[in-house]
Amino acid sequence: MNLFESLSPHIRRRLAYDDLRKAIDEIVIYAATPAWFSQSHEFVAEVCDILVNSIIEDLDLDDKISPSDKDGLYNYFVNTFGSFLVRYYNETKSPDDKLSEEVVRIKQIMG
Repeated sequence: MNLFESLSPHIRRRLAYDDLRKAIDEIVIYAATPAWFSQSHEFVAEVCDILVNSIIEDLDLDDKISPSDKDGLYNYFVNTFGSFLVRYYNETKSPDDKLSEEVVRIKQIMG
């Protein structure tokens, strides 16, 4: 059984790949740009976490989703979009990105 099939049917039938890609595009533009992260895995984790929460909220599933379905959804997104997000991170993040260093320092100070 693949990760998608392991999700509950009421979640699976609401997930369209093209809609998810559009949501990811919006997330990386407005909510989690690569410059904010020092490592690609942190970027992937944040984007997928935002996507999970966005899907749950948009589909009004807050009370209907189990913790295991939420974890399954997160794992599905990492599995499906992780390599794309890592490539995006590597292509758009500059090694001399001063904003990234500043954001990392602020995150460390804030806890």
